[in-house]
Amino acid sequence: MKRAQDDVNGRGRGGAQRRRIQWLIALSIFGGGLLGFACSGPERGFWAGLRGRTALLAEAEEGTPPPLGEAAGRVERASVRLFPLFFSEGEPSREVVEVLWPVYEAGRSSESSYFRIRPFFFHDRFRGEGRTAFFPFWWRSYEHRAIGERSFHLAWPFYGIERGPVDLAPAATHHVLYPLAYLRTSEDRWKVKLLPACTVSWGFLDRGWWLLPVIKAGAGRGGWEGGNRWLYVLDPLFAYERYSIAAGRRKETAGDVRTEIKVLGGLVGWESSGGRGAVRVFWFRLGGQEPATAPREPR
Repeated sequence: MKRAQDDVNGRGRGGAQRRRIQWLIALSIFGGGLLGFACSGPERGFWAGLRGRTALLAEAEEGTPPPLGEAAGRVERASVRLFPLFFSEGEPSREVVEVLWPVYEAGRSSESSYFRIRPFFFHDRFRGEGRTAFFPFWWRSYEHRAIGERSFHLAWPFYGIERGPVDLAPAATHHVLYPLAYLRTSEDRWKVKLLPACTVSWGFLDRGWWLLPVIKAGAGRGGWEGGNRWLYVLDPLFAYERYSIAAGRRKETAGDVRTEIKVLGGLVGWESSGGRGAVRVFWFRLGGQEPATAPREPR
């Protein structure tokens, strides 16, 4: 009996030892991988994109930036690589410091700089773009693009202004109680939105007026008279759509206009084109030839 008990105890101790060895091997593999990651940190992929250092490296790849003023002539590399606990890098063209990343990071080159204490403060200045933020109360950003400059200033939640091209035209959008209400203006275009109650606009691609989710109506090129227009009531319960290739540029003819009335998304409806009308049931046209569809304007 005693011998059998000793055998059981021996097997138990041996199993415990094997488990400890397995844990040690697993921890060694994990620790080795973590150490490899912890040296310089990620330089590719999603996590690298969150580091300001990545932007400085991309800047250097595009062309060798001039050296920092006080670093001119200095070629030695002073660095401490214990990412994410502490990372420091000093080169003639850039300086980077990261402590407990992503909490704190700062860096600069002769053309760019950044200083971040997440999630409370950001101050970035890179080629063609920049931002300053005191989260969540103040946000300022700008970006230079081929189609024009885009900027955004926000004093959350009370007021903000956004400037930039909308539908390829310069526009300014004023936010009040962001994002519940805003006014967008651009030359002869304007838009007012009160979420979720209504939207009224004119001149933009989404021009029209909405009483969500009950009514949506609007007009395209040519205005309400002689142009494209639409009316939706409890969409898709009822829809009225009118398309005209004349678009207000000339007098319309019967062949310029296509009109559709749809109930339940087109389950039942009526349409006319080229001066001829027809009824649709279950999306099938009853009688007559299928008319050519006039070009439709995007909304």
